[in-house]
Amino acid sequence: MSKVQEITLTIVGAAVVAEHPELHHYTDEQGLLGIVNSGALWATNFNDLNDSSEVVHLRERLEPELAA
Repeated sequence: MSKVQEITLTIVGAAVVAEHPELHHYTDEQGLLGIVNSGALWATNFNDLNDSSEVVHLRERLEPELAA
């Protein structure tokens, strides 16, 4: 098991990973270690991202699901 996998299981636990295997936070190992060491996860408004298209694509799929 890699260090990142160990940290992931420590943060969220195996049950969460098993129940939500599609849940991701995109960062590298240094970024993950920074989150763990600081105990903080910062969020950015999607309008400030370099590529906000992923939010547009999420919305296209999410809206019908929420409407149902």
